[in-house]
Amino acid sequence: MRILAGFVFSLLATQTTLLETGLSASPKEVDRASESNSVRANIDGMLATLSSVVMKEKISRFAGDGAAARQLDSFETEVSIADGVEQYTSVRGHHRIYQHISEIGGLWSFGEIVTMLRTTRDIIDSSTTNRDRPEGGVFTEDAASPEEAQAQRVIRFQCVSASHRWFVTAHNRIYWLDFEGAIRISRQTGEIERLTWTSTSGPPEAGIASILWDVTFHGVSIAGSALTIPSDSIYRVVRSGPGRTAEWNLTEYLALGRYGSNVNVHYGQ
Repeated sequence: MRILAGFVFSLLATQTTLLETGLSASPKEVDRASESNSVRANIDGMLATLSSVVMKEKISRFAGDGAAARQLDSFETEVSIADGVEQYTSVRGHHRIYQHISEIGGLWSFGEIVTMLRTTRDIIDSSTTNRDRPEGGVFTEDAASPEEAQAQRVIRFQCVSASHRWFVTAHNRIYWLDFEGAIRISRQTGEIERLTWTSTSGPPEAGIASILWDVTFHGVSIAGSALTIPSDSIYRVVRSGPGRTAEWNLTEYLALGRYGSNVNVHYGQ
């Protein structure tokens, strides 16, 4: 029996409204609002793309202590977005077919990239318009190195547990998390290339030291259109204690095609 097998990790997205910047705003506030609008447009475009793309996901689970890692198992599924929620079909693994991906015991997270994108957008909006609220989400631009600064814009933000954005459940209790985020945007294309959430503290009752969620994106051509979709993601949980052992999901994404409909309306006398 694997420790953490009974824990379910999920996200909660909330909606906020971006207020218009008034004529009396300072230059710093204007720049922040402009950056927020840019991020919002970028994320909205990706959400629109994901709502019309069918993807295959390969989910592999691993465990290790830093010195060595072993693969526990793997699964495959097809996913599409309907009404803002991931819909899974053809879930296969362990030489069987599942009716839904939630039937896989101990799978920490699934169906949450759309929620992650929306929540990130809302945190950025909130940091721009509600700085008196206990969000902790005022963001800045930063770069780890000159090379990174030349290739990417890096937007960093913080979110406190009181804002109720990300939680973990353990023993039927909900624990809200403090976490930091980073959005890396290509200076060449203007598209998001990577989105990272990191929580460096977990509920003691669950024995969790840290949680990392890291998603990379890349450009693909589907049906003659250039689109940005997820490339791969990792959801990694490090347990507290001397061994600092970890378990993680590695998910790889492959676009299968687009779907939609065209309607022709004819009027007659």
